[in-house]
Amino acid sequence: RVVANVDLGYELPVDGLSIRTKWGVDFRDRQTQTFVDPQTNLGQQATGGSGSLTNTNQRRASFVGTTSLHYERNWGSDHNLNVGLYQELVYSQTTNFNYTGFGIVGRLENEASITGGTNANGFIPTVGGGNLENSLASFFMLADYGFRDKYFL
Repeated sequence: RVVANVDLGYELPVDGLSIRTKWGVDFRDRQTQTFVDPQTNLGQQATGGSGSLTNTNQRRASFVGTTSLHYERNWGSDHNLNVGLYQELVYSQTTNFNYTGFGIVGRLENEASITGGTNANGFIPTVGGGNLENSLASFFMLADYGFRDKYFL
C-alpha cells in the first residue's frame, strides 16, 4: 500500500487573497492464494474431487484533490469576513482478476500442481475479473462574517 499527500499554497498579490491545492493518493495491490488440499473433505467437494488452487489479484487507486481560492478581510477590530471557493475531485479505480484451477496433483501448493483442464477430465478452470471506476466532481463556497468576535453569520 502506498499513501501520499501534497499540499501547496500561494499568497496572491491582492491583500487577503490566497490559493491552495491539496492532493492525496491511496494505492493498494493485494494478491491472495487459496490452496484446497485434495485429501480434505473440502478438496473432495471441488470440481473433479481433487482439490483446487485459487489466485486473486486486486488493485485499487484513489485520488482526492481540492483546490481553493480564499479571501480574508478584517475591518478594524469589529468586522471580519472569510470567503472560500472550492473545487474537489474524487476518483477511484478498482481492477481484479482471479482464477481457480482444479485437479491438484502432488503436494506443491502452486500453479504447477494444477491438472490441465479438458472436456474429458472436467478440470476446466474458472476465470473472473472486473473493473470499477468512480468519480465525483464538486464545486462549493464557504463564507462567514463575524462582528466583534461575538456574532457570526
